[in-house]
Amino acid sequence: MGDISAVNEKRIICKIMTDADAQPLLDRQVTGDWFFNSKHRDALVWILGHVGKYGAVPSRASFDSHMGSTYGLFSVSESMEYLLDTQAEACRWSALRRMLPDVEDHLDARATDDAITVAQQCLAKVAGFSPAPTRIVDSMENSRIAERWDDYERREKGGGIIGMSTGFPTIDETTLGLQPGHLVTVLAQPKVGKTTVCLAMANHVYTTHEVPVLFVSFEMGIRELEMRQESMLAGVNFRNLQAGSLTPLERNKYADFLDRAEDEHDWPFHFMDAATGSTVGAIRAQIERLDPAVVFLDGIYMMTDEQTGEQNTPQALTNITRSLKRAASHYQKPVVINTQALAWKSKGPRISLDSAGYSSSFAQDSDVVLGLERVKIGKDDDDAAFSGQRILKVLASRNTGLTSVELMFDYDEGRIEELS
Repeated sequence: MGDISAVNEKRIICKIMTDADAQPLLDRQVTGDWFFNSKHRDALVWILGHVGKYGAVPSRASFDSHMGSTYGLFSVSESMEYLLDTQAEACRWSALRRMLPDVEDHLDARATDDAITVAQQCLAKVAGFSPAPTRIVDSMENSRIAERWDDYERREKGGGIIGMSTGFPTIDETTLGLQPGHLVTVLAQPKVGKTTVCLAMANHVYTTHEVPVLFVSFEMGIRELEMRQESMLAGVNFRNLQAGSLTPLERNKYADFLDRAEDEHDWPFHFMDAATGSTVGAIRAQIERLDPAVVFLDGIYMMTDEQTGEQNTPQALTNITRSLKRAASHYQKPVVINTQALAWKSKGPRISLDSAGYSSSFAQDSDVVLGLERVKIGKDDDDAAFSGQRILKVLASRNTGLTSVELMFDYDEGRIEELS
């Protein structure tokens, strides 16, 4: 495999230089990790660095100056797609082959969890060599033209919203809803209510659009999440529900909700906790199996990065957000995540894009970033009077504007709603 790969690697370099085109490599996010031979890897990394800096493939003279005239460039007739597919196959084979001894060692030692971790890290790396899904359409093809008016009428009936509504009209009007392929991040300091807001959105999508939802939490158990959901959908006090001390009126409302859910809610709402899997690979497996319309991930700073095996480090978070954005694009589903804002990177209760913990990838990879804040009270105001109020902001949006809205967390009746 080594000799064959080295030959293919040189052919890729020659193809880039003779065609003066590195775009196919950029499209597939090819890096030096794709090459095994050190000389060809050096050539690849240098060429890609030149393209990144100057926007063009280097000249033959520049290449010879860097690599030496003895490198021997020649014309290659095969397509770059074929050469990259061949190289990707070599990389996948090599990664899997190198993984097997480590997995076997862990299995021999009865360390099953360690064996699974090694396998997951390898499979995440293998996935990086696979081509990204590409879709090309003829915008003027007759069937697509015929769909345009139907698409417009759907947007018109939905108040201009392209995606699914969140239940917060001002946010929906600004962002056009939770759109297919979008990664949406909710950013908040600890104990402000990011899980509550995400669950409120998930409940709204589930009941309004009548579609399956997957809600994954890395902080709460499934039964606690279910009770929080029941509190919101039934309109009863969460603490009373949790303690088994509902008032007679709340008890009737709770019983009515359960009856309605049993009779009417025949589409699934899936809760998943961290015990089921805490990697992007595990999430993708559940998306494949369950086919939810929207995915919510609560507390991704507690996820494990399959490539590094780390949690909540800058590199781990970057790898995770990149992978989740790719998953959203691949499955054409909205993926909503939440993470912590760091107090020392914020201005008191006020947060910005810079408040995100440990990685700038949240802002870079997200199509929409929402910020959740407590209401800042005046020095003569009573804090208790504002304890249930929050501000939800659109901090960044790739294609739309910015806005903010006040929310009321009515804990007595389990309501999270926008204040008019």
